[in-house]
Amino acid sequence: MKKSFALLLLVFLNFSVLAQNTPNLQIKPTFPQAGKSVSIRYTPVGTDLANEKNITCVVYQLNEGEPVALDVPLQFEKGNWRGELRLADTTKALAFVFKSGEKREFN
Repeated sequence: MKKSFALLLLVFLNFSVLAQNTPNLQIKPTFPQAGKSVSIRYTPVGTDLANEKNITCVVYQLNEGEPVALDVPLQFEKGNWRGELRLADTTKALAFVFKSGEKREFN
């Protein structure tokens, strides 16, 4: 259990840095703050999800303790998938997973 948690923590930290530099995912504000709302815009062009008609999003928040998975409702607007979530007051890092069926993209 400790090994899997350590691996998950490493993945979270990598994704929290990479998410800021991924052209397919835009986060506003660019540097989210704990306890505040975050808007996301996902553009699947050039990914395995490019032609999918139904894309869902799970955001993993690394808070104090175990990571928390949240389903974020997405709405399709002008070629982009948009959603919004409120971060916990103790959120330290975020990782995004967009999926459709068995296809996944990690940000």
